[in-house]
Amino acid sequence: MSGAEHGSSSAMRLRTTWRTLGEWVRQPAPAQAGPGILSTLLLILCATYQGGMIGSAVLTGRVGDGGMVGGIAPTRIGFTVLILAAMGSTALLTARRRHPLAVFLVECAVYVAASVLGLNNFFLVPVLVALGSAVSRLPLWQHLAVIGAACLMATASAVLVAPPGILMEEWLSQVVAVLLTAIAAMLARSVANWRAAQADAKAERERFRVLRAERDRAVSRAGIAAELHDSVGHGLTTI
Repeated sequence: MSGAEHGSSSAMRLRTTWRTLGEWVRQPAPAQAGPGILSTLLLILCATYQGGMIGSAVLTGRVGDGGMVGGIAPTRIGFTVLILAAMGSTALLTARRRHPLAVFLVECAVYVAASVLGLNNFFLVPVLVALGSAVSRLPLWQHLAVIGAACLMATASAVLVAPPGILMEEWLSQVVAVLLTAIAAMLARSVANWRAAQADAKAERERFRVLRAERDRAVSRAGIAAELHDSVGHGLTTI
């Protein structure tokens, strides 16, 4: 193979790969009739996580770990506000199927606001769940906006929470969590679309089988009718 042919073949493979990747990224979100098992499990995970964080705060008497504010006073009012905010952030996730972008932006705002008091860890799981839901349900251009907003959220939180000595480590850990969540959501959407395509193909094969069976029955009835016609015609001719 000459150099020109090899270069042309490589360019064609590259274009094919790029087109396939673009189709994968632009794939539509699968239609879902209602909350599934995974959605319910994620809500239970959020509630369990925040319950554990609040229980630890009650036992240790300290709820903040940030650098800007060294923690809020462990008073009944403080714990009550924290519990209500945590419950509200989890309850808000129930609306993420209909309004994924709005829920994600609200969770981001809550996460950054909590970072001011060093309370971002209490709202980490809800914001990641909202991010995954937004990525799995929105078109491509909104994916980029959502991931960009999540990275800005992680940057703001790291600046507010981490001391200067570990700022980079804190920022990297939050950005990695954001990117891994986005990738997992894209993969989950791919699997859901693949299953939907398999179900559609199976339904199409079944429809084709039914149509072919109806055609065979129609052909058989036509053959029987032709034989009866010939038999009756032959009998009349004999008479």
